[in-house]
Amino acid sequence: MTKVLIFETDHAFAVELRTELTALGCMVQVFKEGPTGLMAAAGNPPDLILLSVELPRMNGFSVCNKIKKDANLLSVPLIIMSSQSTPETFEHHKKLRTRADDYVHKPVAFSDLLQRAQLLLPELGGP
Repeated sequence: MTKVLIFETDHAFAVELRTELTALGCMVQVFKEGPTGLMAAAGNPPDLILLSVELPRMNGFSVCNKIKKDANLLSVPLIIMSSQSTPETFEHHKKLRTRADDYVHKPVAFSDLLQRAQLLLPELGGP
């Protein structure tokens, strides 16, 4: 079973992601802040991480940096999502060693997000 870890403070979007991914047979965990999600990821590495930039206490870029520096997590596909970041911010982050695997501006339709996630994790939503 594909494990997906979601960092998201927008409750409605988090519920939509959980509902759609669960319907595809995924095991989904949602966290509203970075530190607790990081602990969960370290304890039980997921197959995919969907990470919102807009998080309290530790923003998504900082969470991404910590994940990509962790030897047990750095190969996990990670998509950063943001409703506030500019294309320039994303371009700057893409140049870092601890960059995400993909960048998405919100709002985003689940079908579009799924398509992008499947490029990184082809078995997502498969039989």
